Amino acid sequence: FQAEDGIRDVAVTGVQTCALPILPPLARVPADQLDAFVAWARSGLPNEACGLLVGPAVAEDGGVPTRFIPMANAAASPYRYLIDPQEQLRVMLELDMTDEIVWGICHSHVASPPEPSATDVGLAGYPDALYLICSLATEPPVVRAWHIRDGAVAEIVLEDRKSTRLNSSHGYI
Repeated sequence: FQAEDGIRDVAVTGVQTCALPILPPLARVPADQLDAFVAWARSGLPNEACGLLVGPAVAEDGGVPTRFIPMANAAASPYRYLIDPQEQLRVMLELDMTDEIVWGICHSHVASPPEPSATDVGLAGYPDALYLICSLATEPPVVRAWHIRDGAVAEIVLEDRKSTRLNSSHGYI
């Protein structure tokens, strides 16, 4: 259903879902950053790929990511991802120095829909970040965004800078 505040409450198998009222109904992402994420996801096949969107402020505060950082999937698996811990530490130290934050945590699903799995929800450790999932199961790929906090999952509509909706049952454009 569509909540009054514009946040969709969706059913994700095995996961508690809800519309979290503190969230914006949509988040803006520059198209070139989504292009970079999708290209990175494709390059990771046959495994899942992962990366970070970073910027000066979180989506909840109206922030827009300024860059995509591709990261190595240390799990090297088509079923799960694990951002390489050494690479993650290096990037987090860099973000501290440049006064940037993690706006979004990105990963791909090789053959399943762009919805967080129970594992994704259980491992979500950044409650202020959005979680973007690119499904490579269809052509074109589909990118959707989620807010995950304390086990609750809410979909966030992505829009590029030209207000083109990019998810919520629409494919990547």
